[in-house]
Amino acid sequence: MSAKIDACPASHREAAMPPCPVCGSSAQPIRTVTPELIRRTFAAYFRGECNLAFSADMAAYRILRCRECTLEFANPPLPGSSRFYAEIGKQAGYYPGNRWEWGVAVDELGKSSVGVLVEVGCGSGAFLKKAADALGCRATGIDTNPDAAVKCSVAGLNVYCESIEEHCGRFAAPPYDCAVSFHCLEHVEKPLAFARSLFSLVRPGGLVLLSTPLSPMSFERVWHDPLNNPPHHLTRWNERAYRELARRLHADVRLFSPPAAGRGRLAAHAVALANHGTPRTVGRLEVWAAPVLHPMEFLRELVYQRHRRQPKSRLGGDVILGVFRKP
Repeated sequence: MSAKIDACPASHREAAMPPCPVCGSSAQPIRTVTPELIRRTFAAYFRGECNLAFSADMAAYRILRCRECTLEFANPPLPGSSRFYAEIGKQAGYYPGNRWEWGVAVDELGKSSVGVLVEVGCGSGAFLKKAADALGCRATGIDTNPDAAVKCSVAGLNVYCESIEEHCGRFAAPPYDCAVSFHCLEHVEKPLAFARSLFSLVRPGGLVLLSTPLSPMSFERVWHDPLNNPPHHLTRWNERAYRELARRLHADVRLFSPPAAGRGRLAAHAVALANHGTPRTVGRLEVWAAPVLHPMEFLRELVYQRHRRQPKSRLGGDVILGVFRKP
């Protein structure tokens, strides 16, 4: 499901390229995401269960890669409409009951004195509850989705239905020991400004935790993930981009990633996805059968998996968590 880069002359493409939203350097186009691709891949991902009325709002996007920090970002930086998020938010599993990085986050926060914590983009409130129970801290949530905020309030959680900018405006001084935001950074048009807002909520010496997919994810060479592309995700993050973000914030950062599965399993999973179209239809049987049914595809993917990450990188999974210390 790979998309072709537009056919306009290179000189015109270069002239129209916006700068990187993190470091401000120049960028180059690497591919396009068309409205037709968005409609087709979302229909496949949700197996026809998703009302695609929102697709009338879709734009054509160019994916650009920064020449310096290698962040990938969408041009234009237009997020999905309220109709888009209202519809996909209804889909089973959209708000996960658990994430790998939550356990790491609790472990890291447990090493510091965290009395008050805020989560931006708290969704169903699952991490808020986990953190409050494990750390004994007072946990506050922020989410712009009214339905999510109501569910959290019903569950007895302290949640504000407002933007991070509105929440920052409530305080004259930083009120929190820690701010966390899981899988929100990649949704915003101005990620550096978003991160700075998070930092402004935290007292000096406090922690800010951010997580996103670690792109390209292990299966993305052969399978277009509609949830890790626009209009759902406007930026695509890697280790180098995280370190540049920390430099811009004048902060130290430690990066974490889950252990990657074996190369053979990753290759088989990617080939199974490419031939079956959605994680919802790929189980153990499809993964086991992929090398037998598609041997040449499997071998090509196996070679790719061997070189997918830089040799010096410790990060191998499909998620990256940054633990930043505010100066």
